[in-house]
Amino acid sequence: MGDNLGEVQSELHAVKKALRDGGTYLGMGGETLQRYFLQLNEKENLLLSKQIQGTGASLIAGADPAALANGRNGHAGANGGGGTLRTPLKAPSGPAREFDRDSLPAVVTHLRDYGEDPAECARGLRALSSLAYSQAGDVGSHEEVLPMLLRFLSFHYSNQVVQLYAVRTLCNVANDTTSAMGRLAEPPILAALMSAMTRTPESKEINSKASEAIARVVAAGSIEGRPISGVEDGKLGKLFDAALGGELAWVLIVAQLVTQFTANEVTTPTRVAQQLQQAVGRTRTIALAVVRGLELSKQLSNDKPDQRQALIDGGFIPLGTSLMIEHASDADVQLAGIEAMSGLVGSCWDGLQAFVTAGGVKRIEEALREHTTNAVIQTKGVRAIASGVDWPKDVQQKAEYSAKTAVELTKAAMAAHPGSSELQAAGLEALARYLDRLNCIEEVKSQDGDTLVKSIMTQHQDAPKVQSWGRVVLDKVGTRSA
Repeated sequence: MGDNLGEVQSELHAVKKALRDGGTYLGMGGETLQRYFLQLNEKENLLLSKQIQGTGASLIAGADPAALANGRNGHAGANGGGGTLRTPLKAPSGPAREFDRDSLPAVVTHLRDYGEDPAECARGLRALSSLAYSQAGDVGSHEEVLPMLLRFLSFHYSNQVVQLYAVRTLCNVANDTTSAMGRLAEPPILAALMSAMTRTPESKEINSKASEAIARVVAAGSIEGRPISGVEDGKLGKLFDAALGGELAWVLIVAQLVTQFTANEVTTPTRVAQQLQQAVGRTRTIALAVVRGLELSKQLSNDKPDQRQALIDGGFIPLGTSLMIEHASDADVQLAGIEAMSGLVGSCWDGLQAFVTAGGVKRIEEALREHTTNAVIQTKGVRAIASGVDWPKDVQQKAEYSAKTAVELTKAAMAAHPGSSELQAAGLEALARYLDRLNCIEEVKSQDGDTLVKSIMTQHQDAPKVQSWGRVVLDKVGTRSA
């Protein structure tokens, strides 16, 4: 396992997928893979904690995987400034000691000693959340508190009580402007809040408190709801950094939050576009982060004309096409790029002009050629290039839009995936549009194109769209059976 946080999070993503699908990863499966997942999960948490503490690489270097999984690494002096994170030790023997719930040092000591025990951890965090309500600044500035919260959120990921009181604590600390503008506004904390939300989607309180905490962090420093230029920008960028390094669900969370921020005038669509583009630029060499960034642009554009226009004006479309070029062999990036470009262009003339200027048509054509075995890319790509039939002639010429190329790629996609009814319906609809608008009968019929259509219709007799579009195509090429 690497020591880079991005590498660990990418590996976690792959392991989670293998566990969900009942597959293997690096030859591991079943309980072995589950143990490895816990090791990775713990290592991610330690790396996140290191970011918060500002400690050196010694926290992780040379750590034993078993020690990581059991939470026994890095006990050296957190109380001496600049020391490593003091993670929970095995609880002392005998009944748990009582502690003064009104004393921050006493609560921290209890959590340090008994944090591995879910019940005692929850008891300590409940006291800590109360203290954070009345002493937000003191709790937020305590050098052990935030790393502890990161650890407990990860270590007790399946315990909703622990999750709730840890999130409540962070939400209460966010009431302190200094904390909200400082340590809480770091990607590890923002990531932990979003992770808590995705782990417990059924808990309205956890999701509400986590959303509130993130909103307080981003809004901190505004005056009567009006943004201070540069203040919210930096925190938005860190929120985007966290989302780009995490799960797809985090993207949906951030898109919803950012929509609220713009509606409440905490920030503006222009600033959102600028910060997202910069965040994607910082991580453009990491395919997973690029996918998240492209997906976030799509989500922010959905039914939000002002935000879509800001992204277009800010140059996100040429950024997207360049990312597709840089990650040409990565299927996830290509799919995310096609969907993001389609969402940004929509029916917007400025978006179309930017797409054409950036060579968007060629990028989609290359994705179709490079990823012939990916049925989803083929379906989305076929639909995307078919939209070109409705463009003005001068735009088609500028885009170097070729009916012959579009038809060839469409038929190739259909032939490569005969069993996909969705792809066949998309392909046949595209062919019907080409025939109707571009008078390309010979291109469609070439290389037994009409025979391909008949074969597809025979195979998908129970698919109404395949049958209806297939009949349209055959009628237009004059080869429909009587």
